[in-house]
Amino acid sequence: MPLMVCNHQRILIRETFKGLAERGKCTMRWFLGFKLHLTKNDRGEILNFVFIPGNVVD
Repeated sequence: MPLMVCNHQRILIRETFKGLAERGKCTMRWFLGFKLHLTKNDRGEILNFVFIPGNVVD
């Protein structure tokens, strides 16, 4: 699940998360931000979560 940091038009002038957020591609579009990975059990409770930069391959 992508978590976008800013609009596509503002990528070059961004200040938020500079040095942490990266450009990445999901199934629908390119984005600047992070990817969220969740692990849930059969009841839908969150067991673990991880934020990774957008450019890391899953």
